[in-house]
Amino acid sequence: MITRTELRRIPRLHRQIVKDKEQLSYLKEKATAISSALGIDSEKVQKTPSNIAGKYIEATVDLNKEIAAKELELLTLQDKAEKFIKLIPDGLTHRIFKLRYLKCCSWKEVADITGYDIRHTQRLEKFYINQLDIQKCHTMSYYFACIV
Repeated sequence: MITRTELRRIPRLHRQIVKDKEQLSYLKEKATAISSALGIDSEKVQKTPSNIAGKYIEATVDLNKEIAAKELELLTLQDKAEKFIKLIPDGLTHRIFKLRYLKCCSWKEVADITGYDIRHTQRLEKFYINQLDIQKCHTMSYYFACIV
């Protein structure tokens, strides 16, 4: 079962990945521009990290690794979220969760697609999560009562 914290991490993680990919594109452009201005082959740049273009290339490699790790975490969280969302019986709430946590839509996009107000979609999401927390507490108290 996915936790509230994990669920809420999905949109933030998606935004971070998008931002990192924009930064990566910028770094690649800078490395290419510098190496072409200096007339250096990109393979030679990688072998000589002391120059500026080499430092940009190192930064792109590091950022690529970070992005890959974040994408793996996002996929793992979305897999857990998908299993959870399949259990939501209400059609509108199901759709809101799917748009928000599987398609990584903003609240405005969710509201536009569903035809409801942003606040209404957020309230439905919050209400359902709160119901889950209550059910989890009842399940846990039942579990502990059975142990005793």
